[in-house]
Amino acid sequence: MGRIKPLDESSEAVRAYIEHDNEAERELIEAFKVFDTTDTGTIPAREYLRILTEIGDDPVSVKDVLDEFVDLGIELDSEIDYRALAKFMVASEQYDTDHVAKEEVVMDEASIDGDVLSGYAYEHPKLGEGRINTSTILDIRYDDRATARIETRNTVYIVGPTGWRERPKDHPFNNPFSVGQHVKIEWKGNWWDGQILEINDDLYRITYENHSADWDEWVDSSRLKSA
Repeated sequence: MGRIKPLDESSEAVRAYIEHDNEAERELIEAFKVFDTTDTGTIPAREYLRILTEIGDDPVSVKDVLDEFVDLGIELDSEIDYRALAKFMVASEQYDTDHVAKEEVVMDEASIDGDVLSGYAYEHPKLGEGRINTSTILDIRYDDRATARIETRNTVYIVGPTGWRERPKDHPFNNPFSVGQHVKIEWKGNWWDGQILEINDDLYRITYENHSADWDEWVDSSRLKSA
């Protein structure tokens, strides 16, 4: 199996290379050293996969890590030189921040299962046209027309208002009320004019017209109707 050899620190060129490690690289190297129990300058690729997928507040999916291994030419049975890896990670993060814009792909017949988007993709830069399952969803945002922008690691998927096979729970069309909307508010059996100030899941913070903010309160949809 392939093996990525550790750096020869006796070499003057390598020592000069190491001296240029910036602070971010040194922090990564120190973190990797914890897993280098034999002080070889390398860690097994399988151990690196475990670190990424099981450790930390935001673990990466196994699929995403394996995809990254393929891109980098890393075999599961290889040893990874973590000094070189740290330099690559810092340089890649800086490049991604400064230069790379994610591809946008239109999707139809979309649905979300857990943290994965499925549907019919049009003109995907790598997969072409057809049904796909995406990598882990990182973020979902809706514009004023309820068009969704769904971000994954490498791609932003665009799903129009009618492009869903099954709409997500937080889709704007699932909520009959919106911030700023004038509504009727039930209070002790009577309906009063008011306005929605804020929405939090199934609760609405409202204000009553011609009343001070002291009367503002959170209510559920059973106490609201269209004005």
